[in-house]
Amino acid sequence: MIILSVIVLILTYSTFIPQIHHVQKSKTSQGISSIYLLSNLLCTTEHLFFITSNMIYLHAISDLPIDNPIPRISITLTLLDWLNFAQVLGIWVLSNIFVILCPAFHPRRRLRIFLIIFIYIFFLIFTLIPLFLDTVADGFCPPAHPHHCALVERDIIPLLMEFHVLFVLPVVTLLFPVVGFVMQIYRQRQRQQQQQGVLLHQRQPDLNALLARSRIFQAVVFGISAVGWVFRVDGWWVLWRGLGEGEGSVPVPVPWVWGVVDWWVGAGYVVVDDAVFGIGQGVLGLVDLRGLRGRQNGDENGGEEEGEEEGERRPLLVASS
Repeated sequence: MIILSVIVLILTYSTFIPQIHHVQKSKTSQGISSIYLLSNLLCTTEHLFFITSNMIYLHAISDLPIDNPIPRISITLTLLDWLNFAQVLGIWVLSNIFVILCPAFHPRRRLRIFLIIFIYIFFLIFTLIPLFLDTVADGFCPPAHPHHCALVERDIIPLLMEFHVLFVLPVVTLLFPVVGFVMQIYRQRQRQQQQQGVLLHQRQPDLNALLARSRIFQAVVFGISAVGWVFRVDGWWVLWRGLGEGEGSVPVPVPWVWGVVDWWVGAGYVVVDDAVFGIGQGVLGLVDLRGLRGRQNGDENGGEEEGEEEGERRPLLVASS
């Protein structure tokens, strides 16, 4: 599983490099939906918030004293956990780079750029910023224990996680990406229709056509990643299965509904989101290729008609001379 995680990590990073390169080289982001960019960015930010919170929680559980009321479970952060964290962190960083480049090469959308920045900063205030302050500076420990306090004493972090589980996580990681892909498909079809009536030498670079093959490659990689996530989150599976199995502990009945919720919070959201992202990118890539082939056929037919018209004009020009 370690080898597979390393391979998926490298492939995941490599899927973003061509897209960033095409945006940088073409100097345009026309045809890219702002809602598509923002929804994917919020989704990856939510992923990073939860996987970081989960790692902190697992670390706190492993450091509990022997006489704690929670059954003692053997949980330690493994190399696999750090690889999972590296993958989510890398996706977040590369997504930020892609989102920054796209508005930078579309200066006419200033109002949309400011709106995206405002929404993103507002979202960071309730996700990564408090988590960073708590992790680095123990900013939310009570005055009686200002440093290295227990997780249960940090009121704001458990409160934030509960709020995200109930309200934010299902919307940001499932509903928003679906809406983003629908808006991007609509934007691509609109862009393709605009390009149909434009002469070949007058057309601007079509970024979606450049991204077509890299999106299909990304769809395959994220599909593999979605399957792999089922087996890659060891700590939460041990915690879920181990409740009530510690030495001298009383078995704790866990309803299946809460089992599904625990799985969703621990790893399920990443499994579902990677699958949704992979399917969405695959559909976008196929739409791009279909539109590209349609334009190529239209250009060939248009070139033939233009050649025929030119051939009909030549005898008239010769006769008039």
